[in-house]
Amino acid sequence: MCILRDKRMVLILCLCVPVLASAPAGAELLTFSQMDFNLEGNLFPNSDWGRLDFTFTGYDTIKYLNLTVNGSWQIQNVPLISTVGEGVDQHMICGFSLGNLPGVDVTSLNYGYAVTDGVLTSEPASTIPASVGNYQVSMWSGPPGSTGMAQAVPLVGAAATDSLIHWHMGETFPNQKAGVNECVPAAVSNSLQYLNTVKGLDMFTYQMSIATMKTATGWGATGAPLYTWWSNKNSYMQSHGYNITTRRETDISKLAAEIDANQDVEIDEAWPVWLPIDPNYHPPYDPNNYDPNCPHDANWVLTTAAHCMALNGIIPLSGGRYLLNVIDDVNQKGVGGNDPDGRCLIYNNGKLSDLWGTPEGATFYDAIIECPEPTTLALLALAGAALQARRRR
Repeated sequence: MCILRDKRMVLILCLCVPVLASAPAGAELLTFSQMDFNLEGNLFPNSDWGRLDFTFTGYDTIKYLNLTVNGSWQIQNVPLISTVGEGVDQHMICGFSLGNLPGVDVTSLNYGYAVTDGVLTSEPASTIPASVGNYQVSMWSGPPGSTGMAQAVPLVGAAATDSLIHWHMGETFPNQKAGVNECVPAAVSNSLQYLNTVKGLDMFTYQMSIATMKTATGWGATGAPLYTWWSNKNSYMQSHGYNITTRRETDISKLAAEIDANQDVEIDEAWPVWLPIDPNYHPPYDPNNYDPNCPHDANWVLTTAAHCMALNGIIPLSGGRYLLNVIDDVNQKGVGGNDPDGRCLIYNNGKLSDLWGTPEGATFYDAIIECPEPTTLALLALAGAALQARRRR
């Protein structure tokens, strides 16, 4: 948590998630789960959010995934990208609406799905039965009752506007285990490790560690400051001789070019929340009737919360939408492994189809781009040329 002098409060939140149950289907594997939320100790059991884990063998072109659940078209023309290569088993994670009233336990569903070369104009029939497991999401931002939860909605994509795949291909993007509220230093550390590999920067491991990035970003026990972590990190890198620039970008249309250039990118998403003015104030709380847009009484103040993720890929879609593939640790209590393939979100008119925030969802706040300074790249190129010359001699 960062408490600003102008009475704004900014939080960088992180998540914790345990293990899923699974259900196979056909040549691919589809796993369905119902989300149970624990937000600052307030329980939202049996939410209307579902999660799909879709395991498949990689393709050499862009495909489209469509899914219906109980007759409702829940995943619509979402590009299916083979992030780790053609012919390699991999998986993609998507959120969607189960269609239940919050609080109702969902143990089974009927679904249909299709993987196609182009977009569909009608949905597959929901004819395949499947079981539904439970998926626990826990996040903290300080006092109880401070975070709302977005209403579950279908994940709606569109046709890709070009045939290019703006993705970090060929190298597995790191996804380290992170501690509670360490999403910013973990995202930056993951990104720097990728940049070090693809640019050949010969950085030492300790220079890119989560611990070092905590210091660099101005991290505290309840998170890193949304407004300043990137500038804190830029100052730290320059003063410690990293020769890596850090800059902020708010135009999402420019990120495809950054990914194409093998720059590393982090995404900040933000949403409004309410916090009690007195941290010792704990009023009676009914999570099933919680409206994050309205405080319970005058003892609450409106603040901003945020979450940081590394960007692994982006696909521009028609209608101004974008498919984003993000990398973050969704199990920050340290149990289980991390998914190197990431999870997919849809950007639409400034909003991200993520699981937290107001009923309208989280907002794309900014992107932070890191790249070696030109002098660093030039020196690396000269060193490479000299090495080749020595080898020839």
